Amino acid sequence: MSIKGGKSTPQEAAAGAANLARWRENNPEPALKHGGYSKHIQQRYSDHRYKEAKEINGVTKRLTADAGGPDNLSEGQRLLLGVIRSKFIIVKQISSFVTKQEGIVDCNGEILPCLKSFTTFTEAMRRTIEAFYAMSNRKPSRVPTIEQIISGKE
Repeated sequence: MSIKGGKSTPQEAAAGAANLARWRENNPEPALKHGGYSKHIQQRYSDHRYKEAKEINGVTKRLTADAGGPDNLSEGQRLLLGVIRSKFIIVKQISSFVTKQEGIVDCNGEILPCLKSFTTFTEAMRRTIEAFYAMSNRKPSRVPTIEQIISGKE
């Protein structure tokens, strides 16, 4: 753009287009997966050598212990543990991204868009944990054995 503050001249536009073309040649678009879905991030949360995996495993072990151990978990609680795990990974990834930023407000005075997602995910995780604990008060329904049905003691 010219110093005058108006539109760029044809020469400036051509130079800018040439610079952009050279940059695109040197920086092809990578086929990236982002956030919690990337292979690298998934490995950090599943490989027990990493602190992230130790942290999430500690959380799930404590939740399981609060529910009375792995043998006392209902299938619904097992599913909720998977949901909590997924949300935990996303919340941790957003947190690490935000801590690397210079500020949480952009030049227009708007909060970073990822923080809106952060509050949404943390609230959803809170509700899921609440549902997990609510389920621990209920015993899972058991299907009677064939012997119980035959004897009439269901």
